[in-house]
Amino acid sequence: MEKYPRASKLLVSEFKLSREAGSKVSELWLTKTMKSKIQMCYGEAAETFKGSHNWFWRFKKRHGIVLRRRTNKKKDYADDEVNMQWAKQTLVPGIGYDKDGKLVFVDNVGFQQRKTFHDQACRNEINASVYMLPENQTDKIQPVDVECGKMMKVKIEAEMERWLQEGQNLKNDMTNSQTETEGSL
Repeated sequence: MEKYPRASKLLVSEFKLSREAGSKVSELWLTKTMKSKIQMCYGEAAETFKGSHNWFWRFKKRHGIVLRRRTNKKKDYADDEVNMQWAKQTLVPGIGYDKDGKLVFVDNVGFQQRKTFHDQACRNEINASVYMLPENQTDKIQPVDVECGKMMKVKIEAEMERWLQEGQNLKNDMTNSQTETEGSL
């Protein structure tokens, strides 16, 4: 039985609208939106609403809500021009030119496969030969990269959640997410 039935109905409706619009819906979004719906429907009762992790799981189960990662959005990798700027401003100064030459290992990231990257950034700027790693083999060939990448992703996601909890950041993120989705339709 719901403690705040009117607020719950409003939240479920808003959840469905957000999902249809392709907006990002997270535990934080559901919790903050529920608190605002309780405030709207019940006034001061919102102060007692904690929005715990257990509340979140029970609410999802009661209403058949399943959070998913957005898979309908095209992978939005930076374009070649931006990547070449990165290569010239970061990679080249970081590695430097060596008359004896270097070997650069690249995986299946789009711009790393481009002739412009091989010729301009690697051969001309840092005197390097390029070795293309086999596709989808990073975990076997570069296990340290994979593990560091996982740790970095976890830390970035935790920091993003912390940032979203501050002030208007969640609302701004939701607005930006809707704009991105509308722009890709």
